[in-house]
Amino acid sequence: LPAPAVLPAKASGGGADWGTVFTMCSATLGAGALSLPYAISQMGLLLGLGLLAATACATHYSISLLVGAMGATRLHSFEELTVHAFGQRVGVLVEVAIIAFCFGTVVAYTVAIGDILEP
Repeated sequence: LPAPAVLPAKASGGGADWGTVFTMCSATLGAGALSLPYAISQMGLLLGLGLLAATACATHYSISLLVGAMGATRLHSFEELTVHAFGQRVGVLVEVAIIAFCFGTVVAYTVAIGDILEP
């Protein structure tokens, strides 16, 4: 399914869609970008780059599926789409997973900053 050229800046739940996108990208890419050289050095260049490319393809495919599902259902958040597809209980489970991910990101950044600031 083709992805839309530009995401709408429609407010959903108090925040703009672009704000959500940038927050999740910064939370995901921050720690990953720092650990990528170490991971590739442990696996070897060929296997590391191969797995990186496979992960990039899987990520692109899953995002394409999400964008297509959101376009087909006219829903504008991951939580709404989850509740629509799987029901309220799974929606709550996904929301708890997102909160745990954000909490883990805060803990990881706090530890990283603590290591940097240590005398």
